[in-house]
Amino acid sequence: MSLADTLRDWRDFYAVIGAAAATLLGAMFVVASLGAGYVTRSHLAGFRLFVTPIVIHLCVILFTVAAMVVPGLGSGVLGAVLGAVGIVSLAYSGKVWTRINLRDGTDTDDLIWYALVPLPAYAAMVGAAIFLWQGLTMGLYILAAALAVLLAACIRNAWDMILYFVIKNRRK
Repeated sequence: MSLADTLRDWRDFYAVIGAAAATLLGAMFVVASLGAGYVTRSHLAGFRLFVTPIVIHLCVILFTVAAMVVPGLGSGVLGAVLGAVGIVSLAYSGKVWTRINLRDGTDTDDLIWYALVPLPAYAAMVGAAIFLWQGLTMGLYILAAALAVLLAACIRNAWDMILYFVIKNRRK
C-alpha cells in the first residue's frame, strides 16, 4: 500500500486533531483578551513564557496536520519536513525548559506541562519523521502519539492560563 493510500486512512484523525488545535488557538485569543489588563511591562516576560509556548505548540500541530494532508507528498519529503519541524520545535522547547527553570516561583505542574511534556513529544516527532523518511508507516503511529500529547499539554496549559487570568481579574 502506498503512503497516499495509508494517509487516507488517517484523514479523520488529522481532521480531529487539526480542528481541536485550531479551536484552542482561537480560545487563546480569548485568554489573551482576558489577560489584557494584566499584561504590563513587569508581567510581559511571564506572559510570553507561559502563553507563547501554547500558541507555538498549537501552530506546530496545525502545520503538521496540514503537511500530512497535502496530496502527493512522498515519504522522503514528508519525513524531511516533519524532521525539520521536530528539531526546531525541540530546540524551542529546550529554550522554554531553561527559561522556566530559571524563573523563581514556578509550580512543579507548570514545569512539567509547559516545559517537560513537549520535549519527548517533539523527540517522538523527529523519530516519526525518520521512520516516515524511510517509508515505514510505523512513523504515523508515533506521530499520532506525539500530536496527541502536545494537544493534551496545550489543553491543560490553556485551561491553567484561563483560570489564572480569571482569578487575577476577580482579585481586582
